[in-house]
Amino acid sequence: MKRLFAVLFTLCVVFLTASPVWAFGFGDIKSWFQGETIPLLLTGGIFLLALIFGVLFAKVVQTLKEAGEAMIVLADALHDRKITKDEYERIKAEVRQVVNIWRETPEEYLPDAPAEPKPYEG
Repeated sequence: MKRLFAVLFTLCVVFLTASPVWAFGFGDIKSWFQGETIPLLLTGGIFLLALIFGVLFAKVVQTLKEAGEAMIVLADALHDRKITKDEYERIKAEVRQVVNIWRETPEEYLPDAPAEPKPYEG
């Protein structure tokens, strides 16, 4: 996501820096506003912003859904005012799912991640 913002910012800076050169070389800049160049670029920019915010909105909705599920598991575990080892592992797994939404590489895809949580040995 950061790379996309950096690329878009760089393209805007290059366009704004180079536009006077283009205007001098290719005619009056007034013709750009009378033609379709500026509206086309603005439409493309608005589309990219909508796409970025749509992806972010989907991630926020997914986070809220997973957080709700984690709260349900936590409430079930706290119902009897004791947390067993199994309940602790379930809570930990649910919270990990909430965090995994915002990670670039979720834990289950990392090479050194265990396949399943280790059982409690106490």
